[in-house]
Amino acid sequence: MSKRTFGQSMEHGVEAHQAGRYEEALASYRAALDLNPLDAEAISLAGLALLHLERTEQALPLLHQAVELEPNQSGFRLNLAEGLVQANQHDRALHELQVVTAAEPGNARAWTRAGDVSALLGDEAGAIGAWGRAWSLSPTAAPLASKLAQAMIARRDWATLQRIAVAWTGAHPTSDEAWRVAARAAFEQGRHVAAASAFARVLQVAAPNVADLTAYASLCLHALDIDAATAALDQAEAIDRDYAETLATRALLLMYVGRFAEAEAHCRRCLERDPQNAPAYTTLSRLRRGRLADADLSAVASIARDENAHFDRRIPAAFAVA
Repeated sequence: MSKRTFGQSMEHGVEAHQAGRYEEALASYRAALDLNPLDAEAISLAGLALLHLERTEQALPLLHQAVELEPNQSGFRLNLAEGLVQANQHDRALHELQVVTAAEPGNARAWTRAGDVSALLGDEAGAIGAWGRAWSLSPTAAPLASKLAQAMIARRDWATLQRIAVAWTGAHPTSDEAWRVAARAAFEQGRHVAAASAFARVLQVAAPNVADLTAYASLCLHALDIDAATAALDQAEAIDRDYAETLATRALLLMYVGRFAEAEAHCRRCLERDPQNAPAYTTLSRLRRGRLADADLSAVASIARDENAHFDRRIPAAFAVA
């Protein structure tokens, strides 16, 4: 087999690298370096291939060398930052990324990774700021939208979450995650009809499952659309008639329409399957006008006191006890 030129070795290495054939890529980059030992691109890519092979200790010297040879090449510095992240040297990685963003404020990739590393360092404000800059540069990037959305949910900043959802669903109308975020933003702002409408889009773009159908039914109940809630619960029960959340939601619907005995029966079926289901206890408390049996009261009080339980369960449990 004839010996490849430097350019051919690099081209073959990149092709193999992009296809995930990292050992083959590394061999090609090393062949290129035999012909030109100080080529910064070949050095950086060889380091990157080693990173992808999880040989971090061997990768870092090469990644550093490439930056030393061509300090103004942002791609090499970004590769070095990836190596430093893999080595758990997050402060140093963030420094390299900040060098890039200072020199190239329009580099969305650098801002995104700066946000990621800031999050790893526990700097929530820094992460949100960097992701926000990246989002302004690349407003159709779904992974960025997802990161910002989760940050806004953690902050309970529903107005900003709404703006993200509008942009995200506009750019990616077939993304079920985008519509889930839109539904959450609307619900948290008390816009229950809009929340149900947004979640209906989830059911259009993703295969319906019992959890999503039940969630949609719950939103429809908040929007006082009993017919839509009933239809969604019927579909959910056709998939799994014993799913605890479906039983709890059906109990609430039955209570709304005055079928109290059936509502209590559904609460009991739910609690047989999920003894920690606070919404079922809440409905049971309302059905009994706050007079829970001692065993029920003890169980729901235990949920309310459980510091390890999610607040979505502790809060309704506390109301049931009150």
